[in-house]
Amino acid sequence: MKLAMMLSRFDEVHEAHTPEELDAIARFRYRVFVEELRKPVVNADHERGEIRDAIDLDVDHTMNFYTRDEEGVTGVMRAHVFGPGEVPPEIHRQCSMDLFPGIERLVVAEIGRAMVDRSPRGRSAFLSLVKRVAERAVIDRRADLVFQFCIPALVRHYQRLGLRPFGGRTVPHDTGLSVPLVLVVGDLGHLKRARSPLLAMCPGLPAVARDKQLDLTPRVRRIHELLGRGHDPQ
Repeated sequence: MKLAMMLSRFDEVHEAHTPEELDAIARFRYRVFVEELRKPVVNADHERGEIRDAIDLDVDHTMNFYTRDEEGVTGVMRAHVFGPGEVPPEIHRQCSMDLFPGIERLVVAEIGRAMVDRSPRGRSAFLSLVKRVAERAVIDRRADLVFQFCIPALVRHYQRLGLRPFGGRTVPHDTGLSVPLVLVVGDLGHLKRARSPLLAMCPGLPAVARDKQLDLTPRVRRIHELLGRGHDPQ
């Protein structure tokens, strides 16, 4: 499906608040990761057919999103947003955040557990979820940096959104060895050069990016040095 057509056909995205919604997300994760992809997920509950993470219950920092139709869940995505100095050590390590000087003074988001139904039911779910996560994490909660790690085969897909590899450490993950990526919200120039669909999907993003560009000015040289070290994994 062409991008222009996809941008005109967003699914309704729900933010999970109830136990029933989190149950449905946990079951969908299990179906995709374990039953379809055959991944050895360490914390999979095979008896209940669910995948849950302890951080799902951290309501102060975590948002779980999903799309659905009359048959059930069609896609899920999770966002953590941490205020200055609040990033847990494990996420800090996984995303190689130690490479970013002064990050303890920034609002930082980390995106994960993104998956959609492989059938046509999930075709428009991914961009719909990306749009809503950007609205909530960047526009509403004012994240300066957005981290994501993914398998090498998916790096180019996230680069089209404006994320970039920065030479961070690869990390083992349920889906395989993964590469950390980052979206520098204040780098509006890069989003435009990458022709990121985020700019069209989220009308409020350019104004936020311009504000963040001012906030990032003292650190922007070092951040660009890191981004220059990024590479496209083969």
